[in-house]
Amino acid sequence: MEETNGKATIREVRDLIDKLDDEKISPMRIDIAAMKTLLTEMSKNYRDYCDSNNKDHKSFISIKAFSGWLAILVSVVGIITTILFLR
Repeated sequence: MEETNGKATIREVRDLIDKLDDEKISPMRIDIAAMKTLLTEMSKNYRDYCDSNNKDHKSFISIKAFSGWLAILVSVVGIITTILFLR
């Protein structure tokens, strides 16, 4: 570096980058590939679960329909009990 006034040459920088790649980046590639595989499997399982869950819930009565039925039933029972007690 004395010949270049304290500046690194292209070759020295390239050697540092190659060393960094071998030591740090290459193992990360394996970890990233493993994480990608896990995320892919998790998202596939989640989609399958959502699809089966939606199919199961389609057979249930909706909350709005149940609350409407309950309100009508309470009204009818209230009217009948009022008529019976007023006589």
